[in-house]
Amino acid sequence: MITIFICLFALLLAVLGLVLLLKPQLFLPLIGDSDDHRSFLRSFGIIYLIIAAAGIPVAVWSQKLVSFGYLFAALMLTLVFSITFSGKMNRPDK
Repeated sequence: MITIFICLFALLLAVLGLVLLLKPQLFLPLIGDSDDHRSFLRSFGIIYLIIAAAGIPVAVWSQKLVSFGYLFAALMLTLVFSITFSGKMNRPDK
């Protein structure tokens, strides 16, 4: 069951990483279009792809401690991305 979850999570991270790399314009209206923001999206896209690729050997190896460590690291990465992304978001004018 853990192996299936890791495979699905790695697939989700790979899709999100590809979207961040190939279609950053989907996220730019939320944070503004600047070189800094494009660099931010590109770097997290690359990191997501690396973490997704690391999920394949973790799923094949199927050790419980390594699997939970992988899930913990991936969830921490998504937490950092979410907090950083929300900090960059434009606030609407009132």
